[in-house]
Amino acid sequence: MATELLDLVRDLMQSPWIYVILFVVTALDAVLPLVPSESVVIVVGAYAAGGEPHLIAAIAAIALGALAGDYVSYWIGRTIGAGMYRRMKPGTRRRAAMDRAAQALERRGGVILILTRFLPGLRNVTTLTAGAVGFPQRPFVFYKALAALVSAPIGILLGYLGGLAAQDNPIMGVAIGLGLAIVISLVLEKLRARNRALRTVPADEQDEGRKEEH
Repeated sequence: MATELLDLVRDLMQSPWIYVILFVVTALDAVLPLVPSESVVIVVGAYAAGGEPHLIAAIAAIALGALAGDYVSYWIGRTIGAGMYRRMKPGTRRRAAMDRAAQALERRGGVILILTRFLPGLRNVTTLTAGAVGFPQRPFVFYKALAALVSAPIGILLGYLGGLAAQDNPIMGVAIGLGLAIVISLVLEKLRARNRALRTVPADEQDEGRKEEH
């Protein structure tokens, strides 16, 4: 059974349909964060180290899928979320949070849209919010295209490195790639937690901590 499954995966990696699958899975992940696109991308990367599928074509499919999914999420926010935003009563907690998000996107929209591309879950919320608060469409597409071009190679290259480390064993290559991805995710999560903790500390306490360090 396991051998048949591996043969099926190997045949799929040599088929043009793998690029369609990469596009669809990546696009769905931008709308539904439960779709495990990172795992699929790492598996493809591990097999790409052996020559099939083609690495550049796979990266292109991932980038296009990410951009398409982000735009669908933005469109949902613009068509459905915008009405919900307008109906929120001023002074409520949700309205205040959306107003702050709109102000942040107005001031630092490009940085936010690019950086959140690397943060699963948060990127979905950001694209929906951008549409709901009326962030302009052209800058949104530009920043998200840039984010897709930067982020697309990362996951597949993790799998590719794993595949290179275990040339004749793609399963081991996948395991190495997933291990690298987990380590990077843990580091990013730790940085996010540290950043949240710093934001909750009053400014005077932060100044005192800096003085003590000096």
